[in-house]
Amino acid sequence: MDYRSCARRLRGLCEGEQGLSLQELINKEEVRSFRGAVREIEEVVSDNRRIGGRTHNFYKYPACFHPSFSNKVIKSFSKPGDTVLDPFVGGGTTAVEAHFLQRQMIGIDINPIAIFSTKFKTLKLSQSNIDELDEFFSDVISIRLSSLKRAIVREEFSKGIEQSFIDVIAEIKRMINTLNSKSSQIFAKGILLRQSKRLFDNPNRKISRFEFLREIFWDYEYLIDEQIAFNEECKNRSKELGLSKSKIKIFNGSVADRNVIKKVAKLNNKIDLVVTSPPYPQKHILYNKWQVNGRLENYLPHWIIDSEQIESENFYTMGGRSKSGEKLYYETIEESFKNVRSVVSNNGIVVQMVAFFDRARQLQPFLKAMSNAGFSEVRNITNHFDKRLWRDVPNRKWFNSANRRTGCKEVVLFHVPK
Repeated sequence: MDYRSCARRLRGLCEGEQGLSLQELINKEEVRSFRGAVREIEEVVSDNRRIGGRTHNFYKYPACFHPSFSNKVIKSFSKPGDTVLDPFVGGGTTAVEAHFLQRQMIGIDINPIAIFSTKFKTLKLSQSNIDELDEFFSDVISIRLSSLKRAIVREEFSKGIEQSFIDVIAEIKRMINTLNSKSSQIFAKGILLRQSKRLFDNPNRKISRFEFLREIFWDYEYLIDEQIAFNEECKNRSKELGLSKSKIKIFNGSVADRNVIKKVAKLNNKIDLVVTSPPYPQKHILYNKWQVNGRLENYLPHWIIDSEQIESENFYTMGGRSKSGEKLYYETIEESFKNVRSVVSNNGIVVQMVAFFDRARQLQPFLKAMSNAGFSEVRNITNHFDKRLWRDVPNRKWFNSANRRTGCKEVVLFHVPK
């Protein structure tokens, strides 16, 4: 093979349909080479370690990708000061890593639990916030359980939960609303949300109300130290790079809604990088509810964070498991990424992790939706069978449209604007 043939082959390996080279968009200050970046991303795609580090374990959101994936993609395809968008921000993994890496961050999600979780993990606390929280959690552990009033709560929120625990949560919520700072309120609600989920997720875990309060207090002492350390880490990194502090803006709404993307455009209409994981077609995932004692479902997390959004699963998964639901899913993907295209720079990149239980049937409609939205797929960057980054996800199964449990195969897709 002569030199020119080699050069053409190399270009073909990393170019999209319109000839935009990912090699040209690589962040050479933090990544040695395009090939090295792809190898590292391929390694972290298969990262099966428990999610942790920084503030990632503050709240466990369903179907999060590993932080190492976000970290590598952001470092490889953006620079400090660039703007990263996650239009399906979920548990805030991309937001935390973008903040740490000193990128400007914009997140969108239709689920208020996702919005709250992301704000909780990326919160900036002042010393006055910390002082206020110290006093607050000292008061929480001193609650007089014998004198609590019976809380009247809608059944959607309280189904399957003992009234005595509803009374405790209601009293803590009342106390939270007396805090002066919005940031303090978010952090306190985050602790309550996290400990409530831990309590009701495990049907075999039986603790008293006093033990519940004590674990809330202990959790606060642990998480406040983690939050302070993360804030300090971000501050020091900003100083080292000589940048102003990174900004994080989170919008509650659907990216398919033109009015939501207009808000993004007012902030920045030249997004440099999109890192996201949209809902998976025809996958049954409880984004909007908790399972209490392993079986009953309720909207308790919405009550804890003061959200009145009571919607069906289909609202959050863009269509549900029926055939008509799958058609709606691809239509929503197309509309969503048309809106994303309107704010992405011509030199921008979209990297997303998505899963298909029926790859032969579902992948092509997804890719067609992306193409109709104005993006070209970049392939041939790996040695996998179809030149894409696939992985089997261990220990994770979901119901599909036939109401059967299936293994999950996820793929990392790279797109660039046409």
